[in-house]
Amino acid sequence: MKPSYKQARPEAAVNIPLATKAKQVEAWLDALPHGDPLASAHALANYLAAHDSAQVAAAFRRQLFDIVAVGARRVLNTLEAEFRDMPLPMDANQLEHADHALDLLGAAGDFCKRLILEFAERSPPIFGENPLPGHLGRFLHLQREVMDLCYLGHRQLPDGFWRDTHQTGLLLFDSGLAAAPDPTRPSATLGELYLALLLEASADPYHLTEQERAWTLDVIARYGNLARVEPVRTAAKGGVFGILAHEDKPPYPLSWQNEIQPNCELVMNTAPLVRKLALIISQLGRESGLSKAVPAPRQPGYKGLLQRLKSIWGGSSQRTTARHRPARSNQRTAIVGFYPIHLRLSDPGGPFDDAAMVSCQLVNESLGGMALLVAKPVFRLKIGSLVCVGRGQGDAWNDIGLVRWFKTGPNGVLTFGIKYLHGKMRPCLWRLSGNGQDYPGLLAEPEKGRPRVARSLIMPALRIDALARLEMRQGDERFAIKLAGKVEALAEIDIFRCEQDSA
Repeated sequence: MKPSYKQARPEAAVNIPLATKAKQVEAWLDALPHGDPLASAHALANYLAAHDSAQVAAAFRRQLFDIVAVGARRVLNTLEAEFRDMPLPMDANQLEHADHALDLLGAAGDFCKRLILEFAERSPPIFGENPLPGHLGRFLHLQREVMDLCYLGHRQLPDGFWRDTHQTGLLLFDSGLAAAPDPTRPSATLGELYLALLLEASADPYHLTEQERAWTLDVIARYGNLARVEPVRTAAKGGVFGILAHEDKPPYPLSWQNEIQPNCELVMNTAPLVRKLALIISQLGRESGLSKAVPAPRQPGYKGLLQRLKSIWGGSSQRTTARHRPARSNQRTAIVGFYPIHLRLSDPGGPFDDAAMVSCQLVNESLGGMALLVAKPVFRLKIGSLVCVGRGQGDAWNDIGLVRWFKTGPNGVLTFGIKYLHGKMRPCLWRLSGNGQDYPGLLAEPEKGRPRVARSLIMPALRIDALARLEMRQGDERFAIKLAGKVEALAEIDIFRCEQDSA
């Protein structure tokens, strides 16, 4: 059965003579403005769109795609150099390069979809190689690169991404090619390539730091093939996630629906993968066998990531509090970063750089946090950035939390979510016992009615003993505390549990 792709049509304004010979394509590529990657990407995307036509012979279209792919890869590498390893969210220049890279990948994907459609219902050739596995593998690799760029830049995936991806996955099973080797990477099958896309998306990459995403991809590469994707009609065992092949949605936990029989075309059973993660987590405190089983067993945060993946891939991750959307536009003011927040809280009525304050619109809020929208972000953000939110410049800055996810739309609009840090945050200065240098900190007092909850201390990311004794100063008050372990280690700050030092 042919996939019901939504085919893109060439732009009406594009007036490109259709090539009929390989030399014409090579000459056109040589004439590209190689010193201008943006113009080259735009021209390549239009060239592919113009030749994505029934007027071009199918056999030549395959040859043209192979030739253009080499030039497109060179241009993509140049574009990606402008925004890889750059602070987020992207500025206007980086967004332009990312947009052109995604447009070029999209044009290549549309071209590849036509090749798939042409061979989907043909019988495999008696002599020679069946071209369909190559086209399917190439399309899935293009989709994976789109995912990589979007997750790298915390961008929204293009419209139609999941619909086309699932249509390709469904064709793998309908045509019996799920077990066929991936021509690009023969050690893996086409079904495993599709599965890796599903697992990465299900891991909720917009909540992952760069390091956590690298660890997640490593887990998928090592153990992802323990999971299984099957058509729902032939699945021997129940699945954990459902896949709607005709909708533009990622896999969803089947626990979200009440039907006994899953109302979807494909199911993904992640139970064996979850059991493996549970075994690794239980062994993390031991020495034997872990050096090969995991890449960084002693890195801070690695065990916590495995526990999160176990919960997410087990289909048991869900919200504990309801979101509430404001009935009308609700403006908030945010301060991003530890040092600006410490300065504002230390002297609420004093002078303050207005450029450090960000005007935001409330998207929704719950007991655990809130989501905010910024039309034109001019600040940098990371997963784990400290944010303080007030209702206006003159109001108290009571809502302090950590950025847990953020996403940029096609128009550059930034949406980010923060999770509250509980307890009233008060600025302080602290020093190690016997050390004369003061450092800034934020000390969280226990909430009223929760006397058993230990206080926490937020400080810049410094290498200090997680059980150190500290001398504290808040205004005229002097006292000592003892750290009782690190709660979280982030890129810019560390959070410790602490208690009164009675020694």
